[in-house]
Amino acid sequence: MKVTVLMTALLISFGALTNHARPVIPAVIVDERLSVLRRSPGFDGAYISRLSHGKIIIPLDERRMDDIVFAKIRTATGQLGWIQRDSFVKSGVKGEDERLLRLISVGTQFDRIARVRIFCELFRNSRNMPAVLLTGGDLVETAAQKLTSDAKKKFTDESQAGLPPLWTLYSNFAGLSRFRKLGVQIFLSRSDLSFHYDGHWWKEILRRFPDSPEAREAAKRLGDR
Repeated sequence: MKVTVLMTALLISFGALTNHARPVIPAVIVDERLSVLRRSPGFDGAYISRLSHGKIIIPLDERRMDDIVFAKIRTATGQLGWIQRDSFVKSGVKGEDERLLRLISVGTQFDRIARVRIFCELFRNSRNMPAVLLTGGDLVETAAQKLTSDAKKKFTDESQAGLPPLWTLYSNFAGLSRFRKLGVQIFLSRSDLSFHYDGHWWKEILRRFPDSPEAREAAKRLGDR
């Protein structure tokens, strides 16, 4: 499910929880390394849980402890707790897109792709959008190549046995699941049993930013397929 769709549903829930006392400004978890939810601000606060990438929250208050800002937040289920402010980005706040852009350049490949997806949903009007879309497409294509390699290693014996049809094993490969949950589409070429990105983010650059330098790069990538 897209973040925007999920966010709309959750804002209705949050509105009911807060009785519309003040405008609801959502935020999204983008760094699981820092996303421990605690009962009180500070690193000594009792552990509640760790919030995952893409989790939508409502920040309620902030407090500085040990030179680190902690935010009091409410989850979609109404749970309250404190979390390090660096773990989430907030829509409608100046500079948050720049901070998420920096995060996209670090971490595991999957984490970076997840952050690109969040950026595309939260900061659609950011001047950094073309660069983020190009980077995101490149990350997914690289991930598809890695999936191809992993699947070939996993299904070596099956290719020799001949049953079931080998392409069906690739189509059901478990490694695809988490990308599908992000809404990122990777397709299988049956002719050579290789995975490839469907190019959505590159196509989005051509559609929305046709005169940008990134559009020329996106066209090259799509033309090489």
